[in-house]
Amino acid sequence: MKRELPIWGGRQVTAPLQPPRPRDAVRPTYCVWEVTLRCDLACAHCGSRAGKPRADELDTDQCLEVIRQLAAFGVKEVSLIGGEVYLRNDWQRLVAAVRDAGMVCGIVSGGRGFTPERARQARDAGVSGVSISVDGMEAAHDELRALRGSFRAAMNALEALGAAGVRHAANTQINQLSRRDLPRLLEALIERGIYGWQPQLTVAMGRAADRPELLLQPFDLLEVMPLLAELARRCSEAGVRFAPGNNVGYFGPLESELRRHVAQGHCQSCSAGRQTLGIEANGDVKGCPSLPSADYVGG
Repeated sequence: MKRELPIWGGRQVTAPLQPPRPRDAVRPTYCVWEVTLRCDLACAHCGSRAGKPRADELDTDQCLEVIRQLAAFGVKEVSLIGGEVYLRNDWQRLVAAVRDAGMVCGIVSGGRGFTPERARQARDAGVSGVSISVDGMEAAHDELRALRGSFRAAMNALEALGAAGVRHAANTQINQLSRRDLPRLLEALIERGIYGWQPQLTVAMGRAADRPELLLQPFDLLEVMPLLAELARRCSEAGVRFAPGNNVGYFGPLESELRRHVAQGHCQSCSAGRQTLGIEANGDVKGCPSLPSADYVGG
């Protein structure tokens, strides 16, 4: 027998409007800026399919104007990404300009060509830190990066940054190739003096959409999440900031351990367009660089 659900029919309750709270203000303060799509790697998981530069990438003067506008808008921190940042001839000038505009500037790199000389150049330009992408131990990393020797290059980059006195971190894709390597990888990264580690799940975007066998399945997370919680504890012991990407699921039983770096102790959901904005190499603006350009470019 079908039973109808009751429908609320009580009187409408109104409340006086509350004054806005500072935390509710929508004002992006963190910018992730793809300064070029040109890359010296062809990673299997690359969401941008990086390799060749975009046809209409901004020149130096245009980039300097973007930096001026970001500072005027109230942005506090800029992360330069690619492609590969150091393949722009003016990358040091851009780092220095961000710093001189009163903003913090970081770089994310695949590390293939982050030589000791480039590490010193980054330091002298005023970079606040560099994160190197390391996706598993040697066999897994080299397969994902489609280049033999790329793991060793990434490790050399971390060592070069440390020798130059540059704060350095690592970010890691979690997929079927890398998942078993995570404990050993973390120890190798700790040995190289990282201050932070960001693991994130490989998602079906860009080239990864062509490699479904790389992607974790929902049942895999029953093993991966407890492992990440264990690695978060290891990071805490080693003084490493553990900050998983927001595609590492949240509000599960291990949330407080996975998000211990967040003041509230739990994920604050996606910050795209609220605290974060993304800029592509041609100047297109999105709430986040991971969003598809066709549907999400807002300026």
